[in-house]
Amino acid sequence: MKKVNLESRIIQNVNATNQKISFFNKFTVLLNLNSTKNISKVEEMRVLFVNLCENVPYKHFPNNDEMHCVPNYNYFLSSTKKLRASSQDVSNFVSELSNYQTMRGFSSYAGWFLTAVINNSKDLNFSLDLYNNTKPIDFIGIRNQKKNITITGNTGRLTAFEQISGTIIVYGTVGSNSGDYQKGGSFRYNKIENNREIQVTRSFDKGSKDKYPRHIEEYLRSV
Repeated sequence: MKKVNLESRIIQNVNATNQKISFFNKFTVLLNLNSTKNISKVEEMRVLFVNLCENVPYKHFPNNDEMHCVPNYNYFLSSTKKLRASSQDVSNFVSELSNYQTMRGFSSYAGWFLTAVINNSKDLNFSLDLYNNTKPIDFIGIRNQKKNITITGNTGRLTAFEQISGTIIVYGTVGSNSGDYQKGGSFRYNKIENNREIQVTRSFDKGSKDKYPRHIEEYLRSV
């Protein structure tokens, strides 16, 4: 009888402990199991994306993009370090993105997540097919470093925001404030002017002289 009670108590303790394990620890376990179980990289990305979106630390306010996009992006960047997705993995995941378009904050979250995964990848060249997305994705290429990203389809606001290096080419149009505070690299996209689509290239070898307004700089230093 004592043995049964002891085993029962052990099981209860294990269950209680599992309930307290944070999502990130669970995801680390998932990554470790990947070598023994046939868990696809796209499945890992799917699970991580949904859970990260549910725990975004800073509320998204459309009128304060510069204030919240950097800390939120850093949150996605640090949370995807162990993912190690390849260029093909990212392309495969992008093909599923339309399934998440009804998610609150999708446009921002998808952009932060994709760029974080890309910047954490060992690969240099990425191709994103967004042609079938009805909802534009914001912040693609935020703080891009050394990656060459080719996008088919239109993107949302603040594409290539604070780009550091690398190349971003959009075969389509981009949303407002794209290229803001670009520090380096090359950013090429199309825009509509006089009812015609023309190609625009922004390239900085020594960096942009654009600076944040003081209240935004103070906020970013505080988070």
